[in-house]
Amino acid sequence: MNRTFGQIFNSLVVLALGVALIAMHNEIRLMEYMVMLIGIAFIIPSVYSIIGTLYYRKKGLPAYYSTAGLVSAIGSLCIGALLLSIPTFFIGFLTYLLAALMVLWGIAHIVALIRSSSTYRYSLWLYIMPTATTIAGVVILASSVKEIQSVVVLITGIAMVASSLNFIAKVVCQKIIDHRNSLRQSTAEQSASKAEKPETITFE
Repeated sequence: MNRTFGQIFNSLVVLALGVALIAMHNEIRLMEYMVMLIGIAFIIPSVYSIIGTLYYRKKGLPAYYSTAGLVSAIGSLCIGALLLSIPTFFIGFLTYLLAALMVLWGIAHIVALIRSSSTYRYSLWLYIMPTATTIAGVVILASSVKEIQSVVVLITGIAMVASSLNFIAKVVCQKIIDHRNSLRQSTAEQSASKAEKPETITFE
């Protein structure tokens, strides 16, 4: 139950992000802001790791972070600094990364539906959205980045919203099927119990 709740919560977060991307897809510098946010995401944990390592070594305490971890943190810090300083250079990479993630998500979702089809009988419309997302990702990968930046953001937002709604619909379908199966099993058990109950004969 907790796992399902966590998955639904994640879907709602993705849904909110998708709505935000749809609403802001015409923003000229939106892709730059996204690259800069990724840069910040690299910098913050890197700075924390570096400060923690230097603090432990200065106090003469056993280093909490290994040398390899320190080198990795410095590398992540450099990458984050590059993303912040020249975000326009990485827009193309981010665009293709989003497209690749759309393709991977679509394929993974289709595979998950096929694997669980032995237990649950899903409607065909649940396969439409992951298939469309996969096709959209392939089209973006084959297109020119400079011409489709706003389109990529819009399609990504739509895909995020659709994937969230698709997952929630899948969970609802599973719950309905489980409930029906539970009712059928309960009815079958009651019928079997009545059939096994011995006939009572009363002598007067």
